[in-house]
Amino acid sequence: MSLVKKEEVIQALLTSPNLQANMQEIVDAVNTLDLNALESEMRSRVKVERWKGEKIAGVDLYNHPNPFLRDQYRYIIDSGGVIYKVYIDGNLVFLQYHHPFKGGLEPITEAEFEQVASRHVDDIVRHMTLTEAFTRAMRTIISRRAR
Repeated sequence: MSLVKKEEVIQALLTSPNLQANMQEIVDAVNTLDLNALESEMRSRVKVERWKGEKIAGVDLYNHPNPFLRDQYRYIIDSGGVIYKVYIDGNLVFLQYHHPFKGGLEPITEAEFEQVASRHVDDIVRHMTLTEAFTRAMRTIISRRAR
């Protein structure tokens, strides 16, 4: 079952200021989407890798030139926290060095790493799927009107 529901795509289209379509046009366009396949497509673009101490963009995190970031990285590394990287289409988009679902500078423990990274990926994939579903449905409506 997809992380995104058809009703969410319909709602997004209904509230779009750039689209003037009636409910039937919107529903018909959304019904052409296979949200499970679209989610799988988006998920295949996202990869997680555990940080193993390598430099990121030529920068050693432990000796980061920005003192604020250096202090944060050192705190997480010295506390044994797990740091991971999220790639979309092979491009680094997140260097996650603290718990993304807790406030403050909370380290990600070894025991919770897999669950945290999986939930983070689900959030990213959900957003990507909703955005792509919206775009494809809008294109369908526009192309049907052009006929």
